[in-house]
Amino acid sequence: MKQATESLHRSCRCQCRSTRNPVEDQSRKCNVSADRNPILLTPVIGVLLYALQTMSGNDHRPRVLIVDDEPIIADTLAKILEHEGYSALAAHDGKSALEYAKISTPQLVIADVMLSGMNGVDIGVAIRNLFPDCKIILISGQATSDALIGAAMSEGDHFVFLEKPVHPSVLLKHVAELLNQT
Repeated sequence: MKQATESLHRSCRCQCRSTRNPVEDQSRKCNVSADRNPILLTPVIGVLLYALQTMSGNDHRPRVLIVDDEPIIADTLAKILEHEGYSALAAHDGKSALEYAKISTPQLVIADVMLSGMNGVDIGVAIRNLFPDCKIILISGQATSDALIGAAMSEGDHFVFLEKPVHPSVLLKHVAELLNQT
């Protein structure tokens, strides 16, 4: 439990990172709370909880995986999608995204193109190889991503591309269209 708490607070951007005492961390009103977001406990536990919820047969919501190496963006998009009735899971790197995809079987992936390690195009191709019917939306604000997307398109991979900043209403419109919920 101590490792999980330390891991939890290492991902936090508040002052509690400076202390190793979970009791003291809680007294500082840390904005990271396992009660509010069980995904933050540890990636594996969070994904397993998510998979149990979606595979239990009680959750018939469309499954969306969001991948962005900026946690605030990925987590915010996940909350917006959850609020709109989707089952959303946020990953902060390519490796986690592929692990999450294998467990949660997403119907749609929203990925930033420019990620550290594995880029969004490679994530899209890898997930599409696992789940051919999965839809992919790539988002990016960098001009260098055009070459990556062009290379993917020339190899027969077709993704929806949106430029950052993307207004939530525009993103939700594309999500609904791709999941045939318009």
